[in-house]
Amino acid sequence: MPALRRYRHVLIIVIIAAIVTPTPDVFNLMLFAVPMVLLYFVGVFASYLLVLRREGKGFPWRVLFWILGVVLIVGAGVVYLLIARYGFKLIHTWPFLAR
Repeated sequence: MPALRRYRHVLIIVIIAAIVTPTPDVFNLMLFAVPMVLLYFVGVFASYLLVLRREGKGFPWRVLFWILGVVLIVGAGVVYLLIARYGFKLIHTWPFLAR
């Protein structure tokens, strides 16, 4: 039960998305829920930055950019591996990589 208390805002967002979604399938539910949850966490991060600024502390941006850079390089390596080794091709529609 403590996990539900900790993530009750996300649970409320998913319930609202389930009510707003016009069809009962999970795909359309996620089309509504994922952007709302991402915006919620962007707001939480922005408030964290505001608190740090008020306290006169700084956010470790360098560490964040290093982590993002490593994630992007690994992702690019995976895409390159899929194209070069396994014969995938880039296409202009979803899922953007196909055999």
